[in-house]
Amino acid sequence: MKPQIEIRRATVADIPGLVASSAALFAEDAGTRDDTIDVEWPLKHGAQRFGETIHDPNRLVLVAVADGDVIGHLAGALVEPSPIRPIRVATLLSMYLSVGHRAAVLARVWWSRSDRGRGNTAPKE
Repeated sequence: MKPQIEIRRATVADIPGLVASSAALFAEDAGTRDDTIDVEWPLKHGAQRFGETIHDPNRLVLVAVADGDVIGHLAGALVEPSPIRPIRVATLLSMYLSVGHRAAVLARVWWSRSDRGRGNTAPKE
């Protein structure tokens, strides 16, 4: 049986999992593309940064949790209007899902958006 995956706002209790998820993102993405990036940054500073971020009303930090473990995260920020951009904008800051859960999550997303996932068995005409 596949574990249920819960997506929810991060809490203080999730900080160790957020740090691990962020460290995995740095190692997999930035660390392989930019040799000037300190891939140890999440391990050195992530706990403090996430501790501040999860309480910031202009930030959104979500965690994906399976079997009680953080398996991924999404972080975003709201930016207030400015002279150069006169509207409020949401910006994706980071997103990661552990390698071992990617195929299962993508399959569920595809299924939920397919006709069969909505309970239909025949193609629409």
